[in-house]
Amino acid sequence: MNRATALPIFAGLASLTLTACQTPQQLAEHDALLIEPDAEARAEVRAAASSLLGGTPVLLAPDAFTQDSRLTLERMPRRSLLDLPLADRARFEPHRLRLVVAGGSCLLRNENSDTAVLLESAHCRVQVTKPDER
Repeated sequence: MNRATALPIFAGLASLTLTACQTPQQLAEHDALLIEPDAEARAEVRAAASSLLGGTPVLLAPDAFTQDSRLTLERMPRRSLLDLPLADRARFEPHRLRLVVAGGSCLLRNENSDTAVLLESAHCRVQVTKPDER
C-alpha cells in the first residue's frame, strides 16, 4: 500500500473516531420541564404516559412536569362491585416517569422499563437544579 491510498483510509478512520467521541455527548439526557403546556401538549404527555404503561388510562394533574421532571404514578386500588376496596395479595411497584431533553428533543421516559416516547408538540427545557437538591 502506498502513501496515496493509506491517507484516505486513515482520514476515514479518524472521522469515525471523532464521530464516536461526539455521539455520547449529543445523546446525553437532562431532566426537563414542560414550557407553558397547552391542552394539546398535556394530551400528548397523557397519551405518551398511557403508551409507556401498556395502554392503561392515565390521569395527570394540569401542572404535571412543570415543577419537577419526575412523576410517580400509583396503580389505582381494585374495588368490588359494591365499590369496596379489595384485599389484593399482589402489591405493585409504582411507575416512575421522567421528562428529559436529549439531543434537542423532548422525551417521556418510563424509568421502570427504560423505554421512552418522543414528544412532538410539547415543548420542554432543561431543569436547572441547585447542588443541594437531589
